[in-house]
Amino acid sequence: MRTAVFVIILAALAQAAFALGGDIPATTARPPARKLSPADQPFSTFRQIDALLTRVDHDTLILRSRTRAATKLRNRKKRDHALRAAQQSAEMRDLLRSSRSLIEVSSRSEAVYKKTRKRYGTLLFRDLHRKALAVRAPIRRARRQPTLAGFQHQQQRISGSVLSLVMQFQAVSGGYGGLACRPGGWSCCQPRLIKEGGREVRGCTWICASKTAACKGGCLGPKTPNVAVAVQTSKPRIPALAEPPKSKVSSLTIH
Repeated sequence: MRTAVFVIILAALAQAAFALGGDIPATTARPPARKLSPADQPFSTFRQIDALLTRVDHDTLILRSRTRAATKLRNRKKRDHALRAAQQSAEMRDLLRSSRSLIEVSSRSEAVYKKTRKRYGTLLFRDLHRKALAVRAPIRRARRQPTLAGFQHQQQRISGSVLSLVMQFQAVSGGYGGLACRPGGWSCCQPRLIKEGGREVRGCTWICASKTAACKGGCLGPKTPNVAVAVQTSKPRIPALAEPPKSKVSSLTIH
């Protein structure tokens, strides 16, 4: 709970600095990555992706603020210097690390479901993997841009790709944190298609199943231990750079 409050406060401070057009000190602390247990897949994977998306959002906010401040510089040499500083910053390096981690996490989960011949689970994480690959591409291009305008353009591409990944992730993970299955029961992803921006996105309706055979067509989550504890989670924030229309995913009610 304290971590969630810290992230919300940090994001609010970043947005305030962005609104003022100012810079954010390089010493701003980043949200720490969480160490996760492999015992409750795919839920531990969901928490890992959520933590990585929070880091990505944090770093893009800082970079956008610095870029905005750089555009106000009248001296061309100073603008070029500010561009190079942004491209070589700790935030840009962290973006690369986070995007690489998103690719690795989604790829591993896809492989796990493929190995166990769980078709729907394989498809879900394959979709997430493709979205993660799309996030990394503009980040790498941004580091090579020779002009501030080109860097800003790639920032918008980063924002759009992160937004697409967030929407896909919400479709898959939405509602899992509220499950409170009986001891000995199984969490189960029931397939559903969600319309988003004129297209359909594969997702889950998370339910409790008394037996593995009762989870048909989708994929199993972890089995509830003898002492069941509901895990609360927060939805990943929509990237502040994108300024997208309101998502339908966050407003869906699971039946």
